[in-house]
Amino acid sequence: MKRVLILFAALLASACTTTEPAVPALSIVSSRPDVITGGDALVADVPPGATLSVEGAAVGSRALGDYTYVFGLPQGAHELRAIRDGVVVATVAFKNWPAQGPVISGPHEAPFFCQTREFEIGPGAGHLPASQPPLCTVEARRD
Repeated sequence: MKRVLILFAALLASACTTTEPAVPALSIVSSRPDVITGGDALVADVPPGATLSVEGAAVGSRALGDYTYVFGLPQGAHELRAIRDGVVVATVAFKNWPAQGPVISGPHEAPFFCQTREFEIGPGAGHLPASQPPLCTVEARRD
C-alpha cells in the first residue's frame, strides 16, 4: 500500500510540473472586451517590444503613455495577441461590433429619421456634416 501511495504521489507531482505556464493577459481599458466598437481600443499591459496581431494579421497600434491605442480590429469575436520573438507573450479575447451598432440592443429602428445635419457640435463649433445612408453615419472626428 505504501508503494502505491508513493507511486501515486510521484505521478501527481510530475503531472503538476509539466503544465505550461499561463500566458499573461492584456487589458482592454476603453470598454469591456466584449463591447468594442468601430475597430479600435485602448489596451494596457502590452509587453515592451511586442507586436500585436489578430489571427496572424498585424493590427495598427500606437503608444500613448502607459497605454497602446490599437486600431484596425476585425469585426466579430477574436483574440488579440502580443508577440515577441515569434512567441505569444500576452492575449485577450474581444468582440468588435460595427461603430453604428447595434451592440447590446436589437435591430435598428425603422423608419429612422436622421438629423445629424441639425446636430450642433458645440457653441460656435458648427454642425455635423450630412450623414451617409442607410445607417445615418458620419465620418469619425477626434477634436
